[in-house]
Amino acid sequence: MPWMESVDAKIHRAKHHLSDLTQRLGELGRGHKPEMVLKTDSQHAWLVVYYQEPYAPLSLSVVFGDFLYNLRSSLDALVCALIRKGGHAPTRNASFPIYSSAADYERCTKRGTKADVLAGMPNDARSIVRTFQPFMRGSRTQDLDPLYQLNLMCNRDKHQASHIILGYATEAHFALHIGDGRIVQFSSEGPLIGHGPWQIPIQVSPSDLQSNHRIEAAGGAEFLVQADEPGQGRPVLDLAYTCLRYVEEKVIPRFKPFFEHRAG
Repeated sequence: MPWMESVDAKIHRAKHHLSDLTQRLGELGRGHKPEMVLKTDSQHAWLVVYYQEPYAPLSLSVVFGDFLYNLRSSLDALVCALIRKGGHAPTRNASFPIYSSAADYERCTKRGTKADVLAGMPNDARSIVRTFQPFMRGSRTQDLDPLYQLNLMCNRDKHQASHIILGYATEAHFALHIGDGRIVQFSSEGPLIGHGPWQIPIQVSPSDLQSNHRIEAAGGAEFLVQADEPGQGRPVLDLAYTCLRYVEEKVIPRFKPFFEHRAG
């Protein structure tokens, strides 16, 4: 529809990057498994788990950054479209504000000032923008807001690509198949993210492991955002698709009525 072409193009490009990232991470993950070594002494048994190289290539981090940029800029394009639709010219700093602080939001949207990033936008559209601010969720959950995560990761990517690392976002589950037919199931005490190694106790007598046995991971590892970065420890694709759906299905539809033709 009129004035929405730029927004649609940005969303389309973001989807293209996300599809590429999904495919390439899937291919990498199928051959990128953790090493598992069973250890015993006279009284105990444990599993040593480690990754020889847990990091995805930096080129995939760049694709993730391209996705973030296009999705985030679709919101800025939306603001500029709304301003033009109202018959005004966007200022150089026109953008979709995303703030976890109400005071910061009010400062950058104060009417009549050069700092107003929504200058020229219809009043009812301005009110809708405010409803999507992370601070509207309350301090306990604002960090989980998809727009908060998107903005934080996009700003980070402007200076440093996010590291994508293989691991288990929560505890890892394993199954020990013993030669006599028994299956011993056990789990790690928490996430396994990074190189390792991790030592995971197994409640089984070392004498039971004299015959043939094998160990399998009950559930696959995922590619995660490195633990010291925005979105830390979350599966990259889950985070990306959550942000995309929120922007495409929650945010943008609220503004589409402003671009619809009204007779009379």
